[in-house]
Amino acid sequence: MNQDLGSAGIRTPADACAALAVLMAGADGMGSMEEGRFIMERARAFPVFADLDASAFSDLLAHMTDAVWPSLAVPAGEFDEEALTGLIGRIREMLPEELRRDALRMATDLAWVDGYSNAEHALLGKLRNELQPGRG
Repeated sequence: MNQDLGSAGIRTPADACAALAVLMAGADGMGSMEEGRFIMERARAFPVFADLDASAFSDLLAHMTDAVWPSLAVPAGEFDEEALTGLIGRIREMLPEELRRDALRMATDLAWVDGYSNAEHALLGKLRNELQPGRG
């Protein structure tokens, strides 16, 4: 089930941050209006998206959703662990170390927007472990 996520379009820091936002928003199995608003207002202000207007940012999110979710979703509504590990590894590869701390902060803030679920807690633990500055 795991596909090469690099070929799915995660090629830049902006792609990686968009994929991270999409991943976090869907971690609890539902993307809420609050999460959508957070992504469109606060995540979009992230410096890595500075060159994108609203339309280009929306297109990037749509592309990352289409690229990321088919490899992650399993029928039980949980993540395919192998695919998740590959995605997080690709995000780490594409984010310069100086952006990792901000990306983790964005993911944490996004998790809290509509309540903090067990699934979001588990995902944040994996993200912290893999994206912490100083790692790889």
